[in-house]
Amino acid sequence: PLLRVADAGGVVYDVACFQGGGALANRTWIAGGTLAGEVKFWDAADLTCAELELRGHEDRVACVAVLDGLICSGSHDSTARVWDLRSGESVVLRGHTDAVTAVDALRGFV
Repeated sequence: PLLRVADAGGVVYDVACFQGGGALANRTWIAGGTLAGEVKFWDAADLTCAELELRGHEDRVACVAVLDGLICSGSHDSTARVWDLRSGESVVLRGHTDAVTAVDALRGFV
């Protein structure tokens, strides 16, 4: 592996870096999708794992994107989610017939 991080729970499928806000204020973070169906966060400076975990997918998280306090995640459970970092709540986007393997975020759009 190119990089090992604490508490990854196995494979990390995709990562996105962002400047923190909400529960992760004042630092640069790496968000990653895990085999366990979670989105986890690591401090980019020292790679320590944050206590915050976003849970809700029923299969591995294949992709993540970050924009303005929102985390977008796609999973092999055939859903995408848009998470609010301030509240930890998510909106589930259903209707896919297979794994969601790519997500992106653009101001005003997800």
